[in-house]
Amino acid sequence: DRDRDSADWKKARDVRVALSLAIDRQAMVNNLAFGAGVPSYLGWMTGREPQVKEYGLDKLVRDFDPAQARTLLAGADLAGGFTLPATIYQAFNPGNIEAFMAAIANWEDIGVTTEITNTTYGTVRPTLVNRTAKGMWSFSDSHTFSPIAAYGLFYSAHSALNFGFEHPDLQALIDAANKVTKIDDLRSYEADIAR
Repeated sequence: DRDRDSADWKKARDVRVALSLAIDRQAMVNNLAFGAGVPSYLGWMTGREPQVKEYGLDKLVRDFDPAQARTLLAGADLAGGFTLPATIYQAFNPGNIEAFMAAIANWEDIGVTTEITNTTYGTVRPTLVNRTAKGMWSFSDSHTFSPIAAYGLFYSAHSALNFGFEHPDLQALIDAANKVTKIDDLRSYEADIAR
């Protein structure tokens, strides 16, 4: 339900937030990257630390809080957990499979089991393009020369490759950002989209 005041919207949001709260990002940095790095909370803003700080996006973090994750799942009538499809494939960045497996282990700690499918990106991409992909997949983001290019590709309803996050409000921001000509205006829209 696209109505942000609906019970369905709240349940979907609470489940997504619960899954995020269950991920120990600092442990991933410590164990997978040997402590070299920082946790990432915003897609497509990696390497844009000055912009992230300027727009206050550095305050948008998710604490590692499995107890709160369980509370949110209980509020969404999923206290007993649920099964989540998880598709694993090598995607663009080294370590994306290992990071995804770490997230899966964190989700198991809050009662979310996964049905894992191992495949290739070539198999996954058509399901993204035709909007039939279900569950989570091991995609990873990276530095990008223009966050709006990534947002427009992955979150726009008009894109051939959409990750399933389309919403009229988000679409309006992407459309407006694609019409500006001043870089400061573009950066402001990118910050709003990241929020």
